[in-house]
Amino acid sequence: MLPPTNLFTAAALEKLRTQFDKSFPHAGPPATPLQQMYRLLGAAALKGAFLNGWLTADYFGLDRDTARRAMTEAAPRTRNFRVELREIGFASHDGIKANYTTLDTHDLADNTLCLQKLGCLDLVDARPAIETLLRHQVLANSLPPGRRPDLDPKLLHGLFETSGFDPIQDTWESLVLLETFGALDRIDREGCVNGILRFHYGEGLFGSVRTGDQFVIWGDARDTFFAFESLRMLNALDRVKDLDNGSSAPCPLHNRQKTARRGRSLGRNGSLGLPAAVRAHLARTPGNPQAPVRSLREPGNI
Repeated sequence: MLPPTNLFTAAALEKLRTQFDKSFPHAGPPATPLQQMYRLLGAAALKGAFLNGWLTADYFGLDRDTARRAMTEAAPRTRNFRVELREIGFASHDGIKANYTTLDTHDLADNTLCLQKLGCLDLVDARPAIETLLRHQVLANSLPPGRRPDLDPKLLHGLFETSGFDPIQDTWESLVLLETFGALDRIDREGCVNGILRFHYGEGLFGSVRTGDQFVIWGDARDTFFAFESLRMLNALDRVKDLDNGSSAPCPLHNRQKTARRGRSLGRNGSLGLPAAVRAHLARTPGNPQAPVRSLREPGNI
């Protein structure tokens, strides 16, 4: 999530955009619009800038008609490549290959949102990814096969396990995909809500609630964002009364467990003003309790 562009002067914004050209020197005019789309979908920084409104489709020489024509003319395998749920082998910290894999929900979530913004989402076949993802909501006393096996399924109950390190982020990415593809009604919503709230500390903080849980959850503004957006999609924001009263420090248990091992500075992991942004966002939401709360990622919401 990046700051809205209306916080910058036109000159400052133009200067920021030129940095993308410098960062991607290979980004000269592509041979086809499809190559330009793949340039966008293949670079995390470009996707973030595009989804947050820092770059428009014009920057890539695309518009809705051009993008749809490029996707329509592409072979099905080429067209669906960026919406496949890739399985990635995981190597442990000492370089020894672990006996499990992760699912790249982060890349897929961003790709899906980009295609939606370009008006092309209906041209891809997301059924395999959806069916795989639905099998990764932990609803039994066992974990999804092939994923990280050393976690407690009771602690994860209702959440999604795809990477196996931060279930709050895993769940948000999974919900983004399922909502975008219209499959959110196929999950156990109540189980998912309860799973998210299980990691709630209070004061808008979400993080590890058990020492030695094997997670790497920083418990900072990112996890508050993931939890807020997940509960928003599940129509359960009213279940947390203090999302807008967040602390400026990460979760205390997180501090004890993770910081010494990973060597990161606590000063960089604070809430980054997200609680204040949530407070302002909720204040702009209509008083009608049935009115849907808009995503924090939508332009102008922060």
